[in-house]
Amino acid sequence: QDLSLQMTGIIFLDCDGVLCNARSQLYDFEDGDSTLVHHPSIPPLEKRCISFLQQIVESTGAQIVLTTTWRLIPETRAFLIESLAAAGCVVVGDTPNLNSCSRGEEIAAWLRDHAETTHFVVIEDDDKHVASFQKHLPAGTWVQTVMRHDSDPLLEGLTDEKARRAIAILDECEARAIRKKIKFDPGTGAFLRFPGVTVVSNLSSSGEGDFAQVALVLRA
Repeated sequence: QDLSLQMTGIIFLDCDGVLCNARSQLYDFEDGDSTLVHHPSIPPLEKRCISFLQQIVESTGAQIVLTTTWRLIPETRAFLIESLAAAGCVVVGDTPNLNSCSRGEEIAAWLRDHAETTHFVVIEDDDKHVASFQKHLPAGTWVQTVMRHDSDPLLEGLTDEKARRAIAILDECEARAIRKKIKFDPGTGAFLRFPGVTVVSNLSSSGEGDFAQVALVLRA
């Protein structure tokens, strides 16, 4: 018996300090630098950081919602979306622009309007915005990057370590969502299945321990 569930993961994405770091903001690079994605009138994006975002998307299947102020200007939004699409990273929308509200409140508003979202991670560099996440979002659902790192520029923006942390957050949130929604048939001692997840079956009880085993075989 199949249980059809839509398990949707979202990456709430900032740009400055995540994909567009100190040297881009200061135009501290050579013309034609092949490590950057260039635009005639917009600060370039780090290919390195885009590749780490691609790693998150490929590992989790998550899609992207823009939180960055780049979403508010058509030219910068188009450049960002085009650059991400070239790496296989799909942007499905933007958080609302709520003027005086914080970024955490804007993300919370988007989540209220998209109940199908079962797991998410926020990628952000700004301390002020992170403080708003602490007020308005579940603990442990964001990864903080840095715009500038004086000793090692390769630690600026999205890095391999930060990408791995984002993947872990998405996987754990997805596991919790599955444990809430999966159904156990006490008559047969089996878990019902749904697309994309291989489920442990023929277990003796429906306790939390059994659900923990289910979480270990996600996307098997």
